[in-house]
Amino acid sequence: MTDLVRRVPALVDEHAIRRGADAKVTLTMLDAASNPQDLTGYTMKAEIREQTAGATERGPTPYPWAVDSTGAATGEFVLTMTGTQTAAIPVNLYRWDALLLGPGGEIEHLLSNTVRVVPGVTDPASP
Repeated sequence: MTDLVRRVPALVDEHAIRRGADAKVTLTMLDAASNPQDLTGYTMKAEIREQTAGATERGPTPYPWAVDSTGAATGEFVLTMTGTQTAAIPVNLYRWDALLLGPGGEIEHLLSNTVRVVPGVTDPASP
């Protein structure tokens, strides 16, 4: 695979997800000339996990993102979590990452960073 330039508009720096709200991240892979990379046949996997004491350890409970790869021909993958899914994540500081999985079994670690899950303030059920 050629080197990819990643355009990641959200969750690159520490970012917050509001507990109980929908969350969405769009990842667009570009080539060195900033053109969309055709990644037809590729899939992606991404998870949020608790931070652990050891840098090489995975947290015990994964919170997986749903991945829409229908835009792979233009290098786009959309990660989503519903409000019901984010409501199940306890308020805390977490790590997240994304893996690009090639049709021949290749695995490329795209990015990794911190995400903070915060409580919502306004109750959507209140009048």
